[in-house]
Amino acid sequence: MRNLLILISVLIFFGILFFVILNRSQPLKTPQVQTIESAAFQNVVFVQDFEASSVYIYLVFPFGEANNPFDEGLAHYVEHLAWTSTFGSDEAKKHRHSNAWTNHLSTGYWQVINAHDLESALQGLLKLSEPLSVDPKFALEERNIIQREYDYRVAERPIYNALLDMRRALYGNGTLAKSVIGDPEENCTI
Repeated sequence: MRNLLILISVLIFFGILFFVILNRSQPLKTPQVQTIESAAFQNVVFVQDFEASSVYIYLVFPFGEANNPFDEGLAHYVEHLAWTSTFGSDEAKKHRHSNAWTNHLSTGYWQVINAHDLESALQGLLKLSEPLSVDPKFALEERNIIQREYDYRVAERPIYNALLDMRRALYGNGTLAKSVIGDPEENCTI
């Protein structure tokens, strides 16, 4: 039994050694990180990963629901309006591997694209920083989508009210106690 354990240990050791030698013979391609100066944005970071098969681009604004002085959920609603009005057209449907988020501290937009689409995708993301102008009919449709999202994410979760109560106990009436998704009654007044 002892000899069997020694044999297994030796085989494992040589297997690991072979794996390390094999991998050291290939050059290590580490991602390159560059910070790019931009007049339009505070931080632009470019991470070039030679192993990646797709390009991931993010536009993150350091403002979320905590920065919203109006009704709860308005930051989330504006995120929907901006994203859908920018990427909801037939031309933009090629960028369907994309989404947006809003939390208390930030609002972000992301896309997964091919390298040859980088320029047009970046131009699309930059449109999100332009002043927002939407058709009132579209805004009402999007408000209904927010309501369905509320029903799915909040109304169906019995623990959500307990989480809100805990947040209010921790933060009082502060901005971090606010609901990012809003309240159905307040959402109807938007």
